Amino acid sequence: MKSVILDLHEQLKSGKTTAEQLVANAKAMAKKYAFTNSIITPIFKSSDVAFNPDNLLSCIPYSLKDNISTEGIVTTGGSKFLSNYVPPYNASVYGLLKTNGASLVSKDALDEFGLGGTGTHCFTGPVCNPWDKTRRTGGSSSGSVVNVATGISAFAIATDTGDSIRRPASLVGVVGYKPTYGAISRYGVLPFAPSFDHVGIISKYVADAVIVAQTLIKHDPKDYTSTTRIKDVKLENLR
Repeated sequence: MKSVILDLHEQLKSGKTTAEQLVANAKAMAKKYAFTNSIITPIFKSSDVAFNPDNLLSCIPYSLKDNISTEGIVTTGGSKFLSNYVPPYNASVYGLLKTNGASLVSKDALDEFGLGGTGTHCFTGPVCNPWDKTRRTGGSSSGSVVNVATGISAFAIATDTGDSIRRPASLVGVVGYKPTYGAISRYGVLPFAPSFDHVGIISKYVADAVIVAQTLIKHDPKDYTSTTRIKDVKLENLR
C-alpha cells in the first residue's frame, strides 16, 4: 500500500529519521519550490509532543489552508484585509491534529476568502504550478496542493465549497478528498457558503487521506452542521 504517512511513521519508529529532520526536510523543499508562492506563513517547527509510535500522525509534517484558524498564528484567508489577524482560538481540525502530535509546517496560499478557482487571487500573489510555470495551479486551495505535490508536507487540510480541493488536486496530480457534508468539523474555518462548505484532505495517496480522515471525521458539538451519523473509516478496506 502506497502511503507517505506510513513510510515516514516507519522511519520515525526505526530511528532512520527524527521529527526535527522531517521539519528540516520540509523547510528545504519549501526553499526549493519558493517560486511557486505556495506558503503565506512558514512555521517549520516540530511538534511539542514527543513521538508516539502508536499514533500514525505523530510528528508528521502537514499544512493548513490559511482560512483555518490557528490560535497565536496569523490566519489571513488569503486577504490583505486580514494580513495581521491572529485568531484567539483554534479550528477543531487544527486542535485534533495538534492533539495527535502532527507538525504544522505552513499556512498556505489560497484565492482570497476562497473566492476563486485559479490560484491567482491571493494577496501574496499567484500560486505557480510546480510542474510547469506557464500553467495554473487551480484554486482556491492552490498552495496546499502544491505543498503536498512537492513533498513540503505529507498532507494538507483545506476547504471545498464548489471544487476548491478537487480542481487544484486534479491539475497538480494529487488526491483531493471532499467528505460527506458535516463529516469533518468546520468550526474555526472562515466561511464562504455555510450550506456548501466542506473541510477536506489533500494527500499524495488515497491511504494517506484515509489515515487523516480516521482522526478528523467525528461529531463536533461546536459545529451546528456536524453529523452524528459517523461510520468508521478503515485503512484495511483499501487492501
